[in-house]
Parts: sequence; structure tokens; C-alpha cells
Amino acid sequence: ATLAPCLWQDHKINLIDTPGYADFVGDVKGTLRVVDGAVVLVCAVSGVEVHTEKVWQYADEYNLPRLVFINKLDRENANFDRALTQVQEQLSNKAVAVQLPIGSEANFRGVIDLANMKAILYDPKKGKDYTVGEIPAELQAEAESYREKLIEAVAETDDELVMKYLEGETLTTEEITRGLRVGTIAGTIIPVLCGS
Repeated sequence: ATLAPCLWQDHKINLIDTPGYADFVGDVKGTLRVVDGAVVLVCAVSGVEVHTEKVWQYADEYNLPRLVFINKLDRENANFDRALTQVQEQLSNKAVAVQLPIGSEANFRGVIDLANMKAILYDPKKGKDYTVGEIPAELQAEAESYREKLIEAVAETDDELVMKYLEGETLTTEEITRGLRVGTIAGTIIPVLCGS
């Protein structure tokens, strides 16, 4: 396991990276005893693997809040939808996408933020440089469908949000963000993000 501290908005966050190989299961189990939450990486090519399920079970034992990051979307044979379905079927039916990829394999170029309904596009030549803009028209319907699932999951975290949702009112970005936080900490929502 490797410690990687970072500062974010006047907070120090200690990330502990554990190996993804079964040979290092002791590091994973020991680390999960002392952390506040877990990020479980799932490969967009190979999907949920046996070791992924074991790590998930360990996180369940410690009742840890967690999120899933579907990684390697720029690789050949990457498939976000397949990986997300495996997460939902094999790990937790509480998993809900909060991001969608824009493109895949060699054409992967960014993500859609479903809470803000914005596209985050990366410049492949400059690495970390990105622009925030409108969702590509060909992905708008898919984004709206996934956003509806996200809003439904978020609404279930709070009685007021449930009533607002059932009455057909639109949840604000702040309400979605707050609901995601509450649901993640409580374990009623497992946010799924994506990238490379």
C-alpha cells in the first residue's frame, strides 16, 4: 500500500493506494480497517473481476462508504455500459452513474457530469487541460435517461426530495449534490464515475 497525501479546499486528504492483485490481499484488508471510505476501480475492458468482488466484501465488512471508478475507457474493447451493468449486478444494485463517457477506446475524449448536465472535454495533446461545455447532441437523450436514474436515487435520501420528485419538480444541482453526499455516506448510493 502507498500513501499519497493531497490538499483540496483547505483539507488534507490521505489516499492509500492498494495493489489490485490477489497476492496483496493483506494490504487491502489492513487498509480498509483504517480508512473513511473506498474508491473501487473497475476496468472498462475486463469489468468486475474476482478480486474486485473480494475487495467489495471487505468494504462491506467495515461498512465503508464507497464509490466506483470505471477506468481505462481509452483502451481497446472498453465498454462503460457493460462494466456498469456488472457493477450493478455483481457488486451492488445501489450503484448509479454520476458521469458518462464521451466516446470510448481511441475516441474517448471526456465525460458528462450528470449532476450539472455539462460535458467535460479533455485535450488529448495537453493532458490535464479541459473545457466545460454543452453535452453533444447525440448523447443528450442517453444523458437525460441516466440523469433521471440519478435523481431518483438521490430523491430517496430525503423525505423532502422524495416529495419534490414525486410532484414532478426539478431537483437543483445543490440538492442532487447534497443527496449524493448523504446517500454515499449512508451506503444507499454508490456513485459511479469514469475516465482514464
